Amino acid sequence: MAGLVENPIETLRQGLLLKFKPVNLDVLPLYIALMGLFPPVLWMMLRQPGLTMLASVALWLAARQFGWNLPAYPAGTWYFNPYCWQVLFVFGSWCALGGPERISRSSMHPSRFTFALRTSSWGW
Repeated sequence: MAGLVENPIETLRQGLLLKFKPVNLDVLPLYIALMGLFPPVLWMMLRQPGLTMLASVALWLAARQFGWNLPAYPAGTWYFNPYCWQVLFVFGSWCALGGPERISRSSMHPSRFTFALRTSSWGW
């Protein structure tokens, strides 16, 4: 809170830009960002749930590989990286919209089940 006392205008401006990180409140900017971006994700999830989940995982992998994160004020980066945490948020919506049921129906097809049993007995 020292920054708020020393430079209140800049600290408030950075707070509105979701860059200011008050002590023990680091998760709030993440939640605001995820909720703000959820409407287009939901729109895509209702039309192409598998593709949306795949895009989310691809973003997570790219963020991990290239070190993507958002800057924070006065220094550093976000403690909860939104590029990585979004995959949990999208996964939750994917599950709520029936993603696991679609996978379990297709994975229990008799031919796949038979193939799995045969390959497991071969020691693969």
